[in-house]
Amino acid sequence: MLALGNEETVRKAYILMHPLRYRIAKLLDSAENGQMYIAQIARELGDVEKYRKLVTHHLLVMDQYGLTNNDYGPRGGPPTEESGRPVIVNYFKLTPEAKEILSKIQI
Repeated sequence: MLALGNEETVRKAYILMHPLRYRIAKLLDSAENGQMYIAQIARELGDVEKYRKLVTHHLLVMDQYGLTNNDYGPRGGPPTEESGRPVIVNYFKLTPEAKEILSKIQI
C-alpha cells in the first residue's frame, strides 16, 4: 500500500493509475519543457487518429481532478499556409501535486 496521504490524494493516485492516463502522465513528466499538446501525446502513443479522442478524454478527467494545467500557445513548426500566423494549441502539463503522486506509483 502506498503512503499517499489523505483520501483526496488517494483518489488522484487512483485516477493516475489508469494505464492510459499513467502513460500520458509519464509522457508529460518526461517532455522536454514539461508540456505537450494533444496531437503530440497521441503521436507518442503511436497513432494520432487512433488516440486523439482518447487523449482528449483522459486529459479532461485529469484536469477535473486538478492533475494537469493547460495553457494556449503557438505550436512549434511552420505557420498555417493561408494566414501565415502560427497555429495555437492547448498545452497540458502536470501539476506539482500530480508529479509527486506519479513518483510514488509504479505500474
